[in-house]
Amino acid sequence: MSEGTTFGITVSSGTATLCWLTGDGTVTTPETVNLARGDARGVARELADMVRIRRNDVVGLGVAIGGHVAKAHDAVTFAPQLVTADENWFETPIAELLREAMDLPDIYIENDVNCMVEQQRSWGAAQSMDSFAVVYLAPEVIGLGCGICVDGTVLTGVTGGAGEIGHLVVQPNGPRCRCGNRGCLQAVLSAENLVREVNWGNQGQLRTLKDIRTLADSGHAVARRAFKHAGTVLGVALANLINLVDPGDIILGGAEELVQSRDEVFVNAMQESLEKYSFSNLGISTRIWVEPLNAGTAAQGAAKLAYDAFVTTSADKALRIS
Repeated sequence: MSEGTTFGITVSSGTATLCWLTGDGTVTTPETVNLARGDARGVARELADMVRIRRNDVVGLGVAIGGHVAKAHDAVTFAPQLVTADENWFETPIAELLREAMDLPDIYIENDVNCMVEQQRSWGAAQSMDSFAVVYLAPEVIGLGCGICVDGTVLTGVTGGAGEIGHLVVQPNGPRCRCGNRGCLQAVLSAENLVREVNWGNQGQLRTLKDIRTLADSGHAVARRAFKHAGTVLGVALANLINLVDPGDIILGGAEELVQSRDEVFVNAMQESLEKYSFSNLGISTRIWVEPLNAGTAAQGAAKLAYDAFVTTSADKALRIS
């Protein structure tokens, strides 16, 4: 690899997860720090400070954000998980704000799950795959995204909004989603919705997916039924993804209480409905890989995307000129 260090940062609600990629190809273990601000300008200043105190040889920055990121990789079109009283995160020129805060011209903004796609094909399960999809359930399922790679190319769509599987409407007039719509897959699988379902018989004592997981592990029928229904609904959505794209492999991760639990109620229901609603033999032939995807995975992918966009490209240009 060429000389130069690029940072990768995942911006989540209230936190930032960061790492860097050095010129010898070493990517660091991600670390997570709290953000004091929720507005875009304040977040940009905090991120700039994080980079400055850690390295003085930074030549590029990749930023992973959940939601609709502009195809030009310079702005957030809409990031509902980041919305606060001070910032609606709609049409937000985050790259410009970062350049003002840190005097670094080379900044690359990308959807967080697309960054996970890059991380998986650089260092993870997809290193030998040309076509695959990554499906990520954020903690408490406050977000649910998908990155799709076909024949080595990540699908972004005309405006950068491709892959928003979490906003497939799977239950018309269902629970309200953070995006403002009702019945989105993300809303149906969210901790908020599952807790609501299970609390009907538990006097409101549950608060998180971990609470439901503990109850389900004890054999509680209502909790297990809620997880089974959630798995069935996700399987339907994955069947639709398979029918549209035929990715061959799907890397699934996040939300440990659901996709990474030793209990197989959720996963078995997902696999059963995936195969039931897939066309022809597509469901049976699609391999599902469960990987520990998280904000750190996205940060590492963002660092690699920035490296490829700025360091490798600059080196190639220099070679052509010489």
